[in-house]
Amino acid sequence: MPRARNYLVHWWLGFRALGSRVPTAISHAKAGPNGDKRGGPQSGFTLVEIIFAMVIMAILASIASGAMTYYLSVRSIDVAVRDLTSQIREGQELAVTTGNTYRLDFTDPQGLTYTLKFPMGGGGWANYRAAQSLPGGVSFDPSPSLGGNDCNSCLDFSARGSSGSGQLTLRGRFNMTKTLNIQGETVNITTVETG
Repeated sequence: MPRARNYLVHWWLGFRALGSRVPTAISHAKAGPNGDKRGGPQSGFTLVEIIFAMVIMAILASIASGAMTYYLSVRSIDVAVRDLTSQIREGQELAVTTGNTYRLDFTDPQGLTYTLKFPMGGGGWANYRAAQSLPGGVSFDPSPSLGGNDCNSCLDFSARGSSGSGQLTLRGRFNMTKTLNIQGETVNITTVETG
């Protein structure tokens, strides 16, 4: 018994001297034909450790994915507001510069596009450029009421630069909305964020 106690004391002192590193066991197995020792301690990970690490990585990836999706949704609705404000300013500028009425048409039934238009000589409207699409995941909600001359879902700009008054509400993912309030005489645009 004293011999076993001495062994434990020496083992503990050796363990402390190594700086809390566990000493490796000494293998007494004979060398195989290739010189490798069999039966000694094996290094590596157990299946449980590998599965546990994979579960933790999956949880972290799902958290990061959710945060990235939310960030991209916020970014999309901000880009939509910026592009729409730019189109309103362009329509106003074209109307003042040319002395003609210009129009932003929001009559797309799906609420995903809008088009800048100018009047044709014989009546009716022609596209100034192709319809502009809102960024993915963003739509108009509901159909805007802007009081155009012959189109309630249109924003008309007169040669003086004024327009109708109304609201344009953009809806994105996660129930985020931004509303552009348009004041007709000065075409003043204010943005209200909800959700």
